[in-house]
Amino acid sequence: MGFDWFKGFGLVPVPGVVNYLPTWHNRNVRSNHGTWSTARNGYNLTEFGSYQRPQSVLNPNTYLLAMYYLGRSWLNFNTQGIGSISAARLGVYVTSKTGLSGAIFITKGLALEPIDGADWPAQTGETTIFGQFNLADIVLNQYNWADLNAAGLAWLNQSALELNQHESYDWGKNMFMGIYNPYWSSQSRTPQSTFTLTKVRLRLKRVGSPGTLYIRIYAADANHCPTGPVLASATINGNTLTTDYWGAWYLIDLGAGCVFTQGTEYCTVLYIAGGNASNCVQWIGATGNQYPNGCYALSSNAGSSWTPNTNYDLYFIDYETAQVGGTNFCLRADYDVNDIPPIIGADHTLIFNSAQKGEGYLPLLEVTA
Repeated sequence: MGFDWFKGFGLVPVPGVVNYLPTWHNRNVRSNHGTWSTARNGYNLTEFGSYQRPQSVLNPNTYLLAMYYLGRSWLNFNTQGIGSISAARLGVYVTSKTGLSGAIFITKGLALEPIDGADWPAQTGETTIFGQFNLADIVLNQYNWADLNAAGLAWLNQSALELNQHESYDWGKNMFMGIYNPYWSSQSRTPQSTFTLTKVRLRLKRVGSPGTLYIRIYAADANHCPTGPVLASATINGNTLTTDYWGAWYLIDLGAGCVFTQGTEYCTVLYIAGGNASNCVQWIGATGNQYPNGCYALSSNAGSSWTPNTNYDLYFIDYETAQVGGTNFCLRADYDVNDIPPIIGADHTLIFNSAQKGEGYLPLLEVTA
């Protein structure tokens, strides 16, 4: 059952209408560079979203000042059991806009869960339009609606969520740790729920040709350092990693994985068998103790002993494999979808709330049976 507003009486049920609230994974990712093609391909990505609290506004845009800026907003809805559909529309509570003409397009959201900068490249070439918000028609400080076309209706509940996210740390990057023998790196975390860890996403880069990278999962001791037997493991070819300065996200398959118990601390350990400072893997992270449930640790003797450093944290996202129905949209400015560089002064921007003002202002997917 959906709801509508009736003056003086609050929310009134609307028969045959269901409103879906977004999941907490919604996120805005911004790219910027001095040339259009480089910016559009995802240079210098900055991530904002409802799990980088309190930053929780979404801002799809394109504009040109000293350089090109592009923002894409991903919206995810758990639409399991959606049933028959005769119509649907997307509503966003708009707090700000720029641009007297043009549009923000609703397109397929080609992203894993949770959404992050690693999903930018696949989205760049996606041009199917499901609906649009015309900037000239936008009214501030209220819900604005965009009807989904036939392609949009067909997309509902088609983007299967392959992974459930659990513990993660993935923002504020300002450093990286070099990994080569005998220097190993560990990042601990304390899961907030019990689940089976089957995949972990890490932000990595390489220098030279480091060879095979080993990934191992351990329990953590009281000092946040690896201890006991290997719980799960994997290897990847370190020579295929990017050389981009801030690296890229890599999804590591841990096979059957291992059970993570709520409230128990665990470590991900990375090492290579040889290498040197000119042939190594670098694990991206940040200073400032920004992740509260674990920390970085260094071994300078190939894992024989460890030294924790609570001022450092390295990027990771833990997943449990699952098949769950859902619908993922990506909102992008018309310049971006059409691959047309904006002229100076052209700014197509739409800002709306993801979670900042509570559920009364969240985006809504309204489906009519």
